Amino acid sequence: MRLGPGTVYRIVRSVPHGTRAQIICVGPWADWYEVKIDGDYGTVWIKRDLTVLVGSLAGVCRYRAGAFTVQAWTWSVISHLRVGPGTNYDVITTVPQGTHVKIIGRGPEDKWFQIELSVLEGPAWIHQSLVELSGSVRGYRRLAPRELVHLLRPGPNLAARPYLITQPEILNVRLGPGLKYDVITTVPRGTQAAIYGMDPDKKWFQVELEGLDTLAWVYRDLTRVVGSLVNVRRITAREIAALPALIIQPRNVNARLGPGAEYEAEVILPKGTWARVTGIDPQDEWFRIKVVGLKTPLWVARIRAKVAGGLLGRFRPHAAENAVHPDSGPNSDRPLAIAQSESMKVRTGPGFDYKVITTVPQGVAGEIYGIDPT
Repeated sequence: MRLGPGTVYRIVRSVPHGTRAQIICVGPWADWYEVKIDGDYGTVWIKRDLTVLVGSLAGVCRYRAGAFTVQAWTWSVISHLRVGPGTNYDVITTVPQGTHVKIIGRGPEDKWFQIELSVLEGPAWIHQSLVELSGSVRGYRRLAPRELVHLLRPGPNLAARPYLITQPEILNVRLGPGLKYDVITTVPRGTQAAIYGMDPDKKWFQVELEGLDTLAWVYRDLTRVVGSLVNVRRITAREIAALPALIIQPRNVNARLGPGAEYEAEVILPKGTWARVTGIDPQDEWFRIKVVGLKTPLWVARIRAKVAGGLLGRFRPHAAENAVHPDSGPNSDRPLAIAQSESMKVRTGPGFDYKVITTVPQGVAGEIYGIDPT
């Protein structure tokens, strides 16, 4: 039983075979019933195909197609908005929990929503698992793959993204977006640099310069831009406050409990995740980081991230004295989850929208390897 006529709505409860329900109204496309169950307060919705009708629908009200206007809010602590419908696309910006976004379309595989946000100059994309919906997206247009070919994908050369050309005889390049940040270096007139991001006021560009192992910042008014800035990432004030920081670069990166591949992976960070750097290992190969929403300090390999700016030289080599090695013995000390219901569904991911792998009986125990964000 759901809050509305569609699987995008939250599940309210489950009822056993044979439950009787009074039909109050029929959904816009006649494939869902709004029903009242004895003993329950209010009404809920159930898919028509899962019921057997007793009696006639003559005289029962029916909702018009426009009755369910979609409202969407982000529910994750931090949600990435991307250039296209996939984690291989660049992050345009991040938004905090509770941000209201306007849905304007769906991706080809129906896993991503195309959205509009007032602070962005163009549309963006968000994965459907990161939003809470009130309303049905059934009537929204699904974009064809051929309509996505123009979207910016990351690449190693300047042609893959907009770039700038410096205008003054000598231009200061800084660790952050403002005069309070230290100058890393200076560059002569005509220097080209790929643009990776902009500050919230769009006055500073985050750029990649040859010879620097960190992204740096230059003042926008002292440059000439080549290309469109529509899909350039808008870096938030929270992310800037995290400098020195790094940006996860490959599609998925394991964040581990210690500085080495032999340590257990605590969480997988998607491409574009920002994390505050809090330490460096003695070999200068791993960063200790703090990720928004996670309490435990984690480690990622230096080659798996791009330094977003800030001064790293102040960090002393940090040993992994508190890191926990994985248990190599047959008897793990992991906590257990024990099924309490008579039958429990096991799914491919954390939510009712994921496929059921199997069903296990009451009393079955499983070792806990991770917990979802909520």
